[in-house]
Amino acid sequence: MHIQIGGWKMQKDIETICLGFEPISLSEMDAVMFMDRIESKFSMHMDLLPHVLKSVQHNYKILEIENLRIFPYSTLYYDTKDNSMFQGHHAGKFFRYKVRCRKYLSCDLSFFEIKEKTTGDRTIKNRIKTDDIETTLSERSMDYLGQYTPFRNIQFEPKIYTNFSRLTLVSNDYQERATIDQHVHFQYNGKDHSLDNLVIVELKRKTHSCASSMLINTLRHYGIVGGGVSKYCIGRSMLEKDLKSNNFRTDIRTINKINDGKYYYLNY
Repeated sequence: MHIQIGGWKMQKDIETICLGFEPISLSEMDAVMFMDRIESKFSMHMDLLPHVLKSVQHNYKILEIENLRIFPYSTLYYDTKDNSMFQGHHAGKFFRYKVRCRKYLSCDLSFFEIKEKTTGDRTIKNRIKTDDIETTLSERSMDYLGQYTPFRNIQFEPKIYTNFSRLTLVSNDYQERATIDQHVHFQYNGKDHSLDNLVIVELKRKTHSCASSMLINTLRHYGIVGGGVSKYCIGRSMLEKDLKSNNFRTDIRTINKINDGKYYYLNY
């Protein structure tokens, strides 16, 4: 069935459904941080999200902080002058990195984060607290970068802001954490692009043993298959037309098709 574009009512419906989940606190989330993990990503249209959430409501808890269950995030990504990290992803290299400052706007927490993609689907994440998003990396952050990447004594530049709202689910057995991002917006250097109808689901778990999880089974029920969506790479490709990104063209076409409500789902 063809998906129709949602709107204000759709967002209120999502917020109402979120209230039906059992809450989990931020301190309880420590058990499912999974800094060394397997990641799987899925993309869908906003109109499908209420159906997915209702289907898994009794199998997952939802993060709640000060009565909020959907949280705004702001992230600034960095790269070398010659875009080594972007190009590494574009070339499909193993042992590639992403470097960013992320701010949790609702609780005014900021972190400098390094994500290392190793063989297969495994990702290792390291982070330290910062006072705020650093538009220029501090000496402390540069030292931290040197500890966890090969990029020592190399200047990094801010490349793109990504903003979105996120809800976080934790499986009842604490074996899986899922982040669900909405209202993705890219911005930098006077350019911006919004994907207001796109939803990105990312599952994090220690091993592939959770591959038959309720959330994955629900997504498969609607014909949604996993795909390596990188907000950093997609956003830069959309904003910077002169940046070599031909290997992302198929992903961008699919994302635009989903966002425009022109994607067809099974059993909907």
